[in-house]
Amino acid sequence: MYEKLFEPATIGKLTVRNRYIMPAMCTNYGDSEGFVTQRLIDYYAERAKNMVGLVIIEIANVAPGGRAQPNQLGIYDDKFIPGLKKLADSVKQTGARCFLQLHHGGRHAMPSWNGGMQPMAPSPIPKRNGIVPRELTIAEIDGIIEGFAQGAIRAKKAGFDGVELHFAHTYLIQQFLSPLTNKRRDKYGGDFVSRARIALEITQQSRALVGPDYPLSARICGDEYIKGGITLKEAKSLAVMLEAAGVNVLNVTVGYSPSHEEGFFNCLNISNGAPMSRPYGCNAHLAEAIKQKVKVPVIAVGRLDNPEIASDLIAKGKADFIAVGRALISDAAYVSKVYSNKRQEIRKCIACKRCLATLPTETNMRCTVNPEVGMESEYRIKPAGKTKKVLVVGGGPAGMEAARVAANRGHKVILMDKNSRLGGNLISAAGVSFKHDINFVAEYLGYAIKQAGVEIKLITEARLKMYWL
Repeated sequence: MYEKLFEPATIGKLTVRNRYIMPAMCTNYGDSEGFVTQRLIDYYAERAKNMVGLVIIEIANVAPGGRAQPNQLGIYDDKFIPGLKKLADSVKQTGARCFLQLHHGGRHAMPSWNGGMQPMAPSPIPKRNGIVPRELTIAEIDGIIEGFAQGAIRAKKAGFDGVELHFAHTYLIQQFLSPLTNKRRDKYGGDFVSRARIALEITQQSRALVGPDYPLSARICGDEYIKGGITLKEAKSLAVMLEAAGVNVLNVTVGYSPSHEEGFFNCLNISNGAPMSRPYGCNAHLAEAIKQKVKVPVIAVGRLDNPEIASDLIAKGKADFIAVGRALISDAAYVSKVYSNKRQEIRKCIACKRCLATLPTETNMRCTVNPEVGMESEYRIKPAGKTKKVLVVGGGPAGMEAARVAANRGHKVILMDKNSRLGGNLISAAGVSFKHDINFVAEYLGYAIKQAGVEIKLITEARLKMYWL
């Protein structure tokens, strides 16, 4: 089933075992200096071993002062190579391919994460927090271009199969591309060709250093969905230019981060994952439009954790690869469960965006539905040394999760609730039409506890006393 999703495909001369890609998503699991940690390795290895075709490791900073998260990885110095090599090796030994995403935060690089340095950007346009970035000089732009290229060669030395150049999600290069954040009057500002100059020079210089056969990906914005911003027409032009400059695959995303001046927001132009109010495959039309203009493969993103929709995109030639990000946060085995047609066993993402919302508060990435994320080693379920009879009172999500874990450890578990339908407050929370996906949590847990052999009983005072005593 879903055979098209599991056919191999190529990126340049690199063969990827299937069409599923884990896109780069920042976790904050690195350390405060930008080095790889064992926690980060465990997180990626757990997903890679479950049949993901290509894992794109999260943003790695190409220059001091460009960090957009407090524990963001570094790639601006050779000292980071040994840790990155260990990370790449841990992914590749599973059979998955592994890229590293190269990045500069621009005006998103807050002083508190960069030793007090003022953010840098194409133009001094503040974010909504009011912090005004400093306009980059030509010499500094040259340094950033060199930083990306040197990051690419370091990634190659570390054993990554390729790199992704991050030109999207409102970070520095998209800030150059967008007329809303680029008001320059030199060769890096003005018409679209001039605004795209930095992206092309980064691509060309990176290609020159890594050689003709090393895969380069570019993540680009297909549409900013805001008046005066990047349009799909411009994105198509950029795609053609990047292909000519040496890019081997295009990863088409969406979004614009409002500035202090615009103060504009809607669920179409957000750059960090579509919310549950948006339909499955909501951005796939952008990938399809880009694919019509280029010969290199194209990656589609945007709530594609519905295998029917994803498979249809591949079958109809609308995209070459499918990126599933949050689906792999909520269930590390998502891809292998799709392959085995075990849909009921998938712990589905509900697109609540908690995984992304935690990052600006300087906390590690967490997931509403998967308490094991980022704790893959510590929370791994192991058989109990001594089995017991366990009574869990309350059939809300906490009660069902406790029952699931206890039963999977080998205990004899009884779950009691006053209602015949399990789910607790999830039931009422899912009552709003656009929050229907919250039902997925109760559906998954309900199926999981039954499969684990949990005995479910309707609670009564007499019965509770019997078990309590």
